[in-house]
Amino acid sequence: MTRWNSFNHRGDYTENLIDEINQLYERQEMAIVTKVPVPIKVIEIGDGVINKAFFEKKSTVDYIGMCQGFSLCFDVKETNQKYLPLKNIHEHQIVYMNAFQKQGGWAFIICHLKITGDFHLIPMELLNYYWYESTRQSIPLDAMVEKGYPIPMEQGLPNYLSAFNTYISAKK
Repeated sequence: MTRWNSFNHRGDYTENLIDEINQLYERQEMAIVTKVPVPIKVIEIGDGVINKAFFEKKSTVDYIGMCQGFSLCFDVKETNQKYLPLKNIHEHQIVYMNAFQKQGGWAFIICHLKITGDFHLIPMELLNYYWYESTRQSIPLDAMVEKGYPIPMEQGLPNYLSAFNTYISAKK
């Protein structure tokens, strides 16, 4: 049984930014992307606050949705390094995202490198290479720049649909 704690919510700042941009995308009818809730079982509540809870089962990814006729799913990660440690990604997430792509969808990770302030879309091809083939324990910044897709900031928010459009155009 995994106990809930704040360590599991390190990426909340970045997820909040993604939540804001998703609301904007929906208002502009560009995409509809929904946060996937983490299935938890509450054990104890006191004064309207959850005091004890545990994860009922493993979650899949952070977001799932549709964009311009494309089905997409992605997870959001942030790091204080100039690389994304693979330990920040769970095997069940890799399995889910690969299965999603086999069904015709698009799967990726949005990585926020807090040290530089940059955001990158990491496609499954790059993620799979580092997960299954490389001996490295992380995805370095230079790989994100060369084989990933930088996400531009617009009005203080990461416009990941711009990078997503570049990604799908490159794959056509």
